[in-house]
This record gives sequence, C-alpha cells and structure tokens, in this order.
Amino acid sequence: MIKQSRPGKVGIKIIFSKFKEDETVCVYSLIEHYIERTKALRKQSKLVISYRKPHAPVGAETICRWIGEVLEATGVNAKMFTAHRTRAAVSSAMHDKGVAIQDIMKTAGWSNVETFARIYKKPIIKKESSRANELLR
Repeated sequence: MIKQSRPGKVGIKIIFSKFKEDETVCVYSLIEHYIERTKALRKQSKLVISYRKPHAPVGAETICRWIGEVLEATGVNAKMFTAHRTRAAVSSAMHDKGVAIQDIMKTAGWSNVETFARIYKKPIIKKESSRANELLR
C-alpha cells in the first residue's frame, strides 16, 4: 500500500526491474541482496529489520532517521529535504530534468497537478560535488 491508499482508491502497482547498467543503484538488486543477507535473522515477514539484536521489525521513526542519514551522506540538503520530504526531493528533481508532470503525478499517486505545485515542487539546490548529483544526471 502507498501513502494515498484508502477505500475506493485503486492503488498503483509498483514493479521493480533490475537496472543492469549499474547494480550499485539498482533497487531490485539491493532488496534481493538485503533479503538474502538478513534471511537467518528474520523471525517475521516484515522487510526492514533492526541491525541490532533481536533484529525485530523497525518502525517508521527508525526508517525516517535512516533515510535522513542517507540523504545527508549523499549530499542532499537534509534540512530542506527530511525523510518525510523525499517525495518532494525526487519529484522536484524529476520535474527539473524534464519528466512530464503527468508521469510524476501517476507515479506519486496524485490526481491533482495543484498538489504537486503547491506542496511538492521545491527548488533543487545542488552542492558542488555529491553522489546525489551524479545519480540525478
């Protein structure tokens, strides 16, 4: 289920395919590797588990903290784009790269272009050199 899931609202199906050109940025390969590496630690079917014993599933706050740490490590301005603002960061970057607004809206599950313009469209301020900039080229 995605953020916009609710009764009567048909969600989108998200399919990840392998990105063979660069496995280091391939979501499919990353998840596949993560599941294999954590298989012996799993006691439940939840995807994201703690790296500390007892390796229980983690909650939203922990995932948000981890996302913030990754954003900061890749050079994204984590003060502007917190874990809760990653949708704005990605949507804004894709819009700046020329991705059609209809494609952004469909992927994000929005039905109104004003939602993007009012809430999610943010200026992209790039640091001189960062892994994030390399990935967004």
